[in-house]
Amino acid sequence: MTYNAGDYTDGGVRRTCLLDEGTVTVSTAYGIGAGTAATYSFASEIKKGMVVAVSTDTGNTWAATGGSILVNQVANGTDLVVGVVISEPEFTKKPATTAAADSLAERLSGKLLRAATVWFPNVTAMTMATLNCADAGNVTPGTLEVLKIDVSACNAASGLFLNDVASGGSANITSMHYQAKSASAVVPIMVAFLGGKVVAAT
Repeated sequence: MTYNAGDYTDGGVRRTCLLDEGTVTVSTAYGIGAGTAATYSFASEIKKGMVVAVSTDTGNTWAATGGSILVNQVANGTDLVVGVVISEPEFTKKPATTAAADSLAERLSGKLLRAATVWFPNVTAMTMATLNCADAGNVTPGTLEVLKIDVSACNAASGLFLNDVASGGSANITSMHYQAKSASAVVPIMVAFLGGKVVAAT
């Protein structure tokens, strides 16, 4: 399917995202003049025009992605924040061998993923926030009602501060990064606003 410029400029948010396409298989092929060149194939290839979802993998943390958003192919009934790839994917760095890029951890640490611009039509805004973990549970990308505004922290300093909650959090704000349950971790995360009211912690 072909998208025109007007299809993704009216509303929503556009971000350059990292693509989790599974294992990258590195091969060689003969080119002009009998020379060889590396070729690349992907276990779950993402192409321009495809619908994608924010990765819920535990490796999708702010630290591991350098603050970027990690997306993958959509899965049936599990993904809440979806977007459309609107640019041609390009490598950030090409892997030298298949073994160097056969796990997400390797691809993230070696920066061996492709990147592309993704349009999120249902998102009104995205911003970095500080998550002050309150030991309520894991914060999984795309999950609603598990984040609340940390009123004390927001009133004491500039910036957006959040707490994790077991339930009853904001129905219109979600993390774009994973954070494991913790009693004391203070970490940056990217959050998406889906419109509507935002619940503040009491």
